[in-house]
Amino acid sequence: MKTLQKTKQFLNKNQGNIALGLTLMLIGTDASAWATPASGSFFFDAYDMVVNDFLKGAPGYIAGGALIVGGVVTGAKANYSVAIPMAVGGGALASADTIIASVGITIGLI
Repeated sequence: MKTLQKTKQFLNKNQGNIALGLTLMLIGTDASAWATPASGSFFFDAYDMVVNDFLKGAPGYIAGGALIVGGVVTGAKANYSVAIPMAVGGGALASADTIIASVGITIGLI
């Protein structure tokens, strides 16, 4: 019963903020995914160096593997607040080329 009273108080105090949030959620925006730049374009050289040479190459896999191993070692020392993000980040870095290719960079255009 006490939780219900607190919820009602919260809703009464924040009616304007809730209405503004719901209104902003209803405003439609276009979303587009950024694909691989075409060869010869302005950004292609930087994309090629970062994604193809670093992430898909040995440095990306070595850095990802090192973070995973570091997370396991840190987890063995019972420091889980550091170990879990380290291991998840290492896994994301090791498969970053797949993440980039499948998701892309979603840009919300207003």
